[in-house]
Amino acid sequence: MGHLRNAVAGALALLLSATPLCAAEQPGGERLVFVGHWSESDPFFNVIRNSAQLAANQLGTKIEFRNPPGGDLSQMGQLMQQAAASKPDGIVATVPDESIVG
Repeated sequence: MGHLRNAVAGALALLLSATPLCAAEQPGGERLVFVGHWSESDPFFNVIRNSAQLAANQLGTKIEFRNPPGGDLSQMGQLMQQAAASKPDGIVATVPDESIVG
């Protein structure tokens, strides 16, 4: 589990560090959807969520968080489809098991 958290934290740091480059090309107003597999009560998720929200606020980007209630991984595929259907400018997702999202 520790390796997964490190990988997710690293991927998020990479995403957020690249965002200013994109922001330089376009004015703010982009919309991102973050689909995570954690439950709301997971303290690690709250650190990631708060950090991503802070970065989005600083860049003038809207970010929406979606995660399965109680961390029920069987709903991840549906959440990913809903995120894509909403046509955001980008999707950030944690995928603990690729067979879940098909």
